[in-house]
Amino acid sequence: MRDPEMLVTLLKEMANDVRGKLQCPQYLGMSGEDQARYHHVELLVDAGHAAWLNQGIARITNDGYDFIQAIDKQQVASDKFLELFHAGATYLKAAIEAVNLANKLAG
Repeated sequence: MRDPEMLVTLLKEMANDVRGKLQCPQYLGMSGEDQARYHHVELLVDAGHAAWLNQGIARITNDGYDFIQAIDKQQVASDKFLELFHAGATYLKAAIEAVNLANKLAG
């Protein structure tokens, strides 16, 4: 199951790293929590907000930074993202709408 809060948390972890990276190794016997974390990084990669650098290390992309910046600067954009996501929109569609709304409000 996709968890929008986990997706945002993982992106913020990457954004807060000085190199924009997150270690997320996959290994046998992973806990359910680690499996969910790994899967959500895969979803961010699918959406273009993260990219795998090598086995177990992902980095945030420019689009990922744009999304995080939009929802951090404009609470209404964050609320819109969650509203659309919970209404059934794809992660990427909801994220794009949030960025567009933040840009519109900014100027």
